[in-house]
Amino acid sequence: HGSEPLGHTYPGKGAMTPDRLLQLATRFPDNSFIFSHFGGGLPFYERMPEVSQALSNVAYDSAAAPFLYDTNIYDTIESLVGSTRIFFASDFPLMTQRRALDHLRSAELPLYTQKMILEVAGQVYDFSRSPKNQT
Repeated sequence: HGSEPLGHTYPGKGAMTPDRLLQLATRFPDNSFIFSHFGGGLPFYERMPEVSQALSNVAYDSAAAPFLYDTNIYDTIESLVGSTRIFFASDFPLMTQRRALDHLRSAELPLYTQKMILEVAGQVYDFSRSPKNQT
C-alpha cells in the first residue's frame, strides 16, 4: 500500500511512503514489485536517474485513483515511467471496478496508452487462461 506523504488523511492511510518503498525495492533488487496507489507518488522521483535505476523492478497500480487524484494522473505517471509499468486497479471493494474504469476512460488518454494500462496486469498474470484450461 503506497501512501502519499502529503494531502488529505483517510482511514487506512498507511506509513509506506515513497522513501520506504524505495528502500524495499533497493533492498530486494531481484524481486519484482507492484506498488499500489501509484506508489504514493514514487514515480515523480523517477526523474532522478539513480532513483529510476533503483526502481527498474517496480510497476505501479492505479488502485483508488479517483479518491486521490484527478484524471490527469494517468498521463502524468505514463510520462514518468511509461505505460508498461502502470497496472489498472480499482481497490475493490472500497471502490467498484466501474468507477475506477470510468475515471481512467475519462482521462482522454491516447487509445494505445489506455489499452496498455488496462492490459498490462492481464498479461503479467495471464488472465487470458481460464481455470478449466490450466493444467
